[in-house]
Amino acid sequence: MLAPFVFDAAGVTDPIAFAAGHLLSAPEGERLRSAFPAGMRVLSASLESGTLTVDLSAASAFSGAAVTVAGACAALTLCELPDVRALRLTVEGQPCPELDRVLTARDFVTDSLALRPVERQLTLYFVSAATSVLTRETRVVFIRENESAERYVVEELLGGPKLSGLLPLVGFDISPLSVRTEGGLCYVNLPAAFYDTEPEVPPELVLDAFVLSLTELPGVEAVQFQKDGASAFFYGSHSLFDPLPRPELS
Repeated sequence: MLAPFVFDAAGVTDPIAFAAGHLLSAPEGERLRSAFPAGMRVLSASLESGTLTVDLSAASAFSGAAVTVAGACAALTLCELPDVRALRLTVEGQPCPELDRVLTARDFVTDSLALRPVERQLTLYFVSAATSVLTRETRVVFIRENESAERYVVEELLGGPKLSGLLPLVGFDISPLSVRTEGGLCYVNLPAAFYDTEPEVPPELVLDAFVLSLTELPGVEAVQFQKDGASAFFYGSHSLFDPLPRPELS
């Protein structure tokens, strides 16, 4: 399955070389792998009349279905760049036998919308180090069109703030087990370690931060926290047996 990944290209002077180079290496820690064989390099990239030609070094494993998958990844990525309307891949200056034609993103977009990330603005809440109250942080993320924003909100909260002066809600790396919304109720299933580890900020502020952030999304009215799938437990002295509605901001 193909999946999008957004690299930070701030300050990049040559986006074509940047994007082409990153296609050949998997992002760290994302459980993704490159469609191109290990050791393959970009020899050159040139744009003429909207068609980008990328010449690659030879690789023995680059044949058959592997070429088609790599072509899809390259076309979907590089045709997103300004002025690039089509792509031609070559190997050591020669056309790829399986892809001896110009490629466009339309050649590979199917009914699966998972290939097309869209920009979304999220409103997150973290604790101010100066005032010990919850403070908004607005963040722009890229979300696949067929996915809800709720999981992204939870992952961004667990990842911590980006603005200075705000405190993280947890002090260690952790990922949600599942996040789903039904009938206005968002179910957030987190590992036991989240609840069993004393947070760096008061537990009630951690809970309020999650509920406030999630109820900023349309269709989310309350949050049901779960611990390894169970809904009856405590977080500190706070009962999480029932859903938590949006609290009042002080």
